[in-house]
Amino acid sequence: MAEVLQLAVHLQTPRAIAHNFNRLHGRRMTVGKTWVHARCRENAEVIAVMRRGMKGNPPRIVPAKLEWGVDLTLIRAADGVHPTFAIIDHGSRALLRIKVLSRKCTWTLLSEFCAACAEHGAPDAVRTDNEAMFTGRLWASFFKIAGIKRQRIDPGSPWQNGRIERLFGTLKLLLRQLFIPDAAALQARLHEFAHFYNHVRVHQSLDGLTPAEAWSGQDPNTVKRRYGQGRWVRALDGLMLGYWLRC
Repeated sequence: MAEVLQLAVHLQTPRAIAHNFNRLHGRRMTVGKTWVHARCRENAEVIAVMRRGMKGNPPRIVPAKLEWGVDLTLIRAADGVHPTFAIIDHGSRALLRIKVLSRKCTWTLLSEFCAACAEHGAPDAVRTDNEAMFTGRLWASFFKIAGIKRQRIDPGSPWQNGRIERLFGTLKLLLRQLFIPDAAALQARLHEFAHFYNHVRVHQSLDGLTPAEAWSGQDPNTVKRRYGQGRWVRALDGLMLGYWLRC
């Protein structure tokens, strides 16, 4: 019961809770979505309190440029579903790379990761989930040679890589409101989103800074002296609106 309630804090549906519980504990016991639904209804107030407590906890402070979150997601366009690779810096929340992949394989992921390292420098550690491409021998060998520490989340615990999962959630909510004909149009939208996310969208956990400002090490007081010296900008056909301060 304690495990089900803990999963209910992070997952929204009984089906998702049941699936993740069974993946974690299926060797010893399993639960069904109907049983989970009944328990969640009985303990709705307890779950609500736990969720409020989780939201009140400040995120772990990580210096910029040291730890990256890496993940894959699937984004639907008119011509089909496209695997999309992204890298986010945990300290600054900067979206360092987001790319529609032509092939979903380890070699493709490593080429995109190396491109990000060439542009931004290599991190000390990288956090991933347990998808096969992130646990295989090729991926592990590369990071061992590069001297980069691998961090893998627990099975069925996507919130442990929460920064990039939250980014994907924000992105998909916006893209579902747009017509995207193909992979090329999707990549253009991703570039538009990344620029707004990094340079315009402020983050509460960054004391009101944008990821680009936090990445470059700007002091919040210095940024405040530029208040009013910018302009309103929009992205994704007006779905994103923010005030961009000139550097």
